[in-house]
Order: sequence, then C-alpha cells, then structure tokens
Amino acid sequence: MAQVAYKGTKREFVYDIIHNSLIPKMIKESRSASPSEINSWQNNAPKIRDLLDLASIPNDIYTYLVFEYRLGGGRVDCMLFGEGEDSKKNIIHIELKQWSNDSVDKVDISYAVDAFTGGKRQLVNHPSRQIEKYHEYLLSNVSLFENTNYTLTGVAYCYNYSIKARKLDLLDCSYQRIIEKYPIYGSEEVEKLAYRLGHLLKNGKGYDIFDAFINSPIRPSKKLLNVVANVFKGEKAFTLIDDQEIAHNAIISTIEKNKTSNKKSVVIVKGGPGTGKSLIALQVLSTLARYSYEDIFLTTRSTALRDSIRRALDSIKDKNGSEYSASQLIKSIFDFRPYNFPENGANVVLVDEAHRLSKSSNFMTDRDGMYSFLSMGLAIMYVSKVSVFFIDDKQSIKSEEIGTTQYIRNLASNYSKEIDSARNKFIEENAKCEKKLKDGKEKLAILRANASRYKKSDYEDLVNKLEKKINKLEKKSLRSSALIQTNSFYNQEVEVIEIDLKSQFRCNGSDNYLDWLDEVLYKKEQDILIEFDRAKYSFDVFDSPHDLYRRIKELNSPTENPAQSARLVAGYCWDWSDKPLSNGDLKKEVKIGDFEMPWETKASISSEFRNLYAPNAESWATDKRGINQVGCIFSAQGFEFDYIGVIIGPDITYDEREGRLKAVGGMTHSVANDENLDANIKNIYRVLMSRGMKGCYIYATDQLVRKYFKRVLNL
Repeated sequence: MAQVAYKGTKREFVYDIIHNSLIPKMIKESRSASPSEINSWQNNAPKIRDLLDLASIPNDIYTYLVFEYRLGGGRVDCMLFGEGEDSKKNIIHIELKQWSNDSVDKVDISYAVDAFTGGKRQLVNHPSRQIEKYHEYLLSNVSLFENTNYTLTGVAYCYNYSIKARKLDLLDCSYQRIIEKYPIYGSEEVEKLAYRLGHLLKNGKGYDIFDAFINSPIRPSKKLLNVVANVFKGEKAFTLIDDQEIAHNAIISTIEKNKTSNKKSVVIVKGGPGTGKSLIALQVLSTLARYSYEDIFLTTRSTALRDSIRRALDSIKDKNGSEYSASQLIKSIFDFRPYNFPENGANVVLVDEAHRLSKSSNFMTDRDGMYSFLSMGLAIMYVSKVSVFFIDDKQSIKSEEIGTTQYIRNLASNYSKEIDSARNKFIEENAKCEKKLKDGKEKLAILRANASRYKKSDYEDLVNKLEKKINKLEKKSLRSSALIQTNSFYNQEVEVIEIDLKSQFRCNGSDNYLDWLDEVLYKKEQDILIEFDRAKYSFDVFDSPHDLYRRIKELNSPTENPAQSARLVAGYCWDWSDKPLSNGDLKKEVKIGDFEMPWETKASISSEFRNLYAPNAESWATDKRGINQVGCIFSAQGFEFDYIGVIIGPDITYDEREGRLKAVGGMTHSVANDENLDANIKNIYRVLMSRGMKGCYIYATDQLVRKYFKRVLNL
C-alpha cells in the first residue's frame, strides 16, 4: 500500500481534529516529520474541514480523504474521494499553500515563483504547475485511471492569498495557461471551491474509490538508461516533479540569459541518491539540442555510465528521419581543458557525478602540449560559459576526489584569483624544474669531462641516471607551453547559483530508508533515532554469500517481470586481474570460504565462456550476463537496479568499544589509507546500498557487522 500520513472518512477526520489526535497520528505514520511540516499540517487540516462543511457533505455519506500521499519523490498535500452528481468516481488532489501576497514573487524562470517556504525564500514551482506535474504522474503511473469511470481533478487552495490585493504575482498573466487548467482559489473563494467539491463528492461512496485507488497497480519506475533515447527525442518518458523541474528550468534560464553575452555562470545542483540528477542533466541536454544550441556537452568521470549513455544515443533520428549522432555530445571529462577549448569555448558543460572531480585535469599519459595546470573543476569553468555541477557530497570515494559543494562554490566565487594562484604556482614549480634541469646538464657535462677518473661501469651508471633525470625534467619543463593566454573574458566575476534537490525517487521513494542508512553508517549505534520501516522498502541481512547471491539471481529477470534487474556488488577488497585462467575462463577472485565469483573484468576470455559474462566492466550494469559477475563501486556508481545485493567486505568492522561502524585500513584497493579512509569507505557502501530501487540485501564478511545490522533492524 502506498504511503499516506493520514487516511479516514470525513467523520473520522472531524473526530480526530476535535480530539486533537490528527497531528499525532500523522507524526507517527510519517516518523521523521520536520517542525515546518507539522506546522503546515496544523494549519491545513482545519481548512479542509471548513471546505467539507461548506460543501454540505454529511458525515454519514463516507467521503474519504488522505493527507500526504507519496507519489514518486513528491507528496500530495490532500486527496478527496467520492462519487459526483453524475455518478463519476472522483479523485481530487489539492495543493495547499499558506502563502500570503507578500511572500511570493513572480520570476522569469518558466512556471516558477520565488516564495517563502520551508523557513526560507526559494525557487519553487507555481502551485498550478506543481498540480499539473502530480496530475501527469498519477495518470501515467496509476493503472486505475485506464478506467474512464474514474476522474482525476487537481486544484490549488492558497487560503492566505487575497485575490483582491494590489500585488497578485501568483495570478500573473504569464501563468494563465497553467491556471486555466489547474485553478487557484484564494482566501475569498472558499465558498466557490466548496461548491465545486460538493458537486464532485455529493454521492459519497468515497471509501470504495479510495480502496480501488490505493490498491491499483503502480507501473514500475522507469530506469534512466532504458529511456535515454526517448528523453533526448523529446518523447514523454519521465515527469519532472517539484524541485527537479525547478532545477531544469533554472539551468535553461541561466543559459538563455548568457546566450548573447560573455557572462560566465556556475550552477550547483545538490541532491542525494535517487533525486534525479542524471535525469535532469539529460533533460537539459535534450532541451538545448532541440533549441539548436551548439557546443553543449554532458560529461562524467564514470566511464561505464558515459559509455552506456553514448550507446543509447548512438543512432537517433530527427523529425525529418535523418540520423545524427547525439552521442557526440557525451564527452570524456578530460576533454574540457584549454588544450581543446579556449576560454568560454563551450557554451554549456553539464557535469554529472561531479563529486568525482579530481585535483588534476590531466591524464597520466598526457603529452606535454595537452598538459593543463588547472584543476579539473577550474578547467571546466574556464572552457565553458555555463558549467553545471550535479553533486552528492556523500559520494566522494577517494581522497583525490574533491568535488564537494563547498569546493565548487569557492572556485566559482574566486574564479580569477584561483586561476592566478594556479598559474603562479605552476610558473614557480616550472622555474624550479628549469633550475634542476640546468644543474643536471652542468653535472652531466662535468661528468663527461672527467670520465677518465671513473671506472667504466661506475661512469656508465652515473651517466645513465643523470640522463634519465634530465630527460624527465625536459619533458616536465615543456609543459610551460600550456600556460593559458589571458584574454578579455578572464577577469570577471562568476555568477553562482545553487539548487537543492530533496524529492527522492529511488528506493521506492523512501526518504526513511536513506535517512536511516545515513545514521547506521555514520553515527554511533546509541545515536540512531530513525526507525526503518521495512514495509516501504525491502531490506534484509543474509548470513551467507551463497544465500545472498541466490536471492539476487531470483530477482533478476523473473518470468513474471523479465525487465526487472538485480545485481551483486561488493567492496573492492579482493584482487582484480586482467588475465583469464589458463582454460580461458575468468578468475573467481571474490572468494569468501567456498563462495567464489569473478569481477566484471576486462579480461579477454575464450569464446566458450563469452556467453556467461558481460563483455567488459563498462557493460556489466546493462548486459544481462552481468548477473554472473560481481560489480565494484566504479562500475555501479551512477547506475540503478530494481534490487541490489551488497557484499560488505573486511574493509569495515563494528567497533564494540565505540559502538559504531569503523573502516579498516589496508583491506581495500580503492581507497588510500589516509585521514579520509573512514568517510570514503562508508561513502562507498552508502553508494552501493542505495543502487536498488525496490530493495537492498546485504552480507558482511565480519560477523560483528552482520549482528549490528540485525540489531538496528530489530531482527
């Protein structure tokens, strides 16, 4: 059953209000309600009661209502269920706003307003737009609406907003199209709204309609990679909801404003797992492509994710039937350096998984002319007019990955100073290199002039060492040719825009699971306050890797749902070889007792085994044969599956003295044993354990870790 904070008949609802039991019931059901949410419930509930009373709906005809119905990553404030005068079965969703006329302003971003909500002013969707998106989501995902006897109606009730005031930004003509479809009722229109509700709910029978709705099959959530091409062609694949659409429209608006100027902007889009960062990035890219923008690109550090998106976009036909390669818009993150682009040479660079930005923007094998002294983040800002960074601050998994929100903000806010600092540091280091090179050549000349003083073997050894050192220094000194030429764009301020994504669409939309997971991974056991509701997201602890893998195989492509995906992943605690066994099969390197499985390796295997495994690590997540291999953090990050099985390796244990999980040094191949070890290891498992849309199952090699998870699950 879908989550609601409250459900009941009108009679039960009125009783709970009178007896002060409504809000406690909502708090208990919601588990983690914030003070601002509770305050809104306290204000909203009496307004709904007043509407129902004015609508002259008797308590005994069983109008049914719910508060806080969760759909995807959003929540509908209130829903009413009842039969209308025409015997239609009506479902009404109402968006309730406490906004006054002074607390909301019109903005130039499509369908957005600037409102005081959640304790601060922020960009949010216009109420009518919010209703439209919920409306589209319900019609697209709830099977009940295939039955034409059921009618869905959406309205907004802004009960503190006067339609007679001088300031009417919420009703501005720019919003009229959307208001006509999904009307707004102000403070003076309570009777008008009540009259409409009365006609829609007059015959009662609300419980039966609610029961049919709440038990109606929900179409499975679409995985991003399954609909990439459709998104890019402009076909309806996903519905952007609430802050997702605000982010999309704010990015497009920023790009539009910068289109005919030399202005430089940086947009930071922050969000946890499942908030739709990759989807928004693709939607923005496809929107720009349809607007015929040039020099627009999407990039990510994840080779597997980048290649998967490229494959999905490899052959897309435009409206005239001609083919073009949209995949060309997907580039390696190392392409965005002054070697390839002048300053502002790219109109837009969208950086997915930006938490994986590294300190250097260079390949280890870069030739001298390609070298850049700029960090990866600064190089991207330098080459683009608008750079958009999609970030989850808890997904950095290596010490060299420095792409935090604060880091990007500092780079953008101090853009000119950061470039000056990087250049000066490079010049200083290059001067030291030149001096060492000069000294080395002088030493070599002196050595050769005095060759007769040395034994032949000693002389040749000394010359060989000096020549190697000089050769290395000569290559390094040539990098000075990569210095950026200052131009008219360089000394300018950079506009910084930050957007928070809160609506969560993965893990069955369960904020409860992700909030609980964060507490379990990062806090002491005694400080865990959130109680995880396993009815909303499937989670279990297995005592054997065999049992875990058996369950994951059962969940992958079952007969009743062949499209369902499941994968087994593990911490990077076992060796990884690019060489197959002598018989041509993959090495079974993930070994736990008598359990053994191969990684998603790049090894070239013999033809007789190729039907068993994904061709390479990059295709493991999307190739059906990947079920026969174990994925690691680098192949799983950025992907989503219906179910995920996670092997927690010996790189993490439970510290009984401190009462918390603790990383173990020297047990992993993916993280340096430094001061960031504990956070990076926990971030890895947070990423792995949030890949499942419907469920996550774990096995830990450390028995103390298994016992810990069972305790916090009350198993």
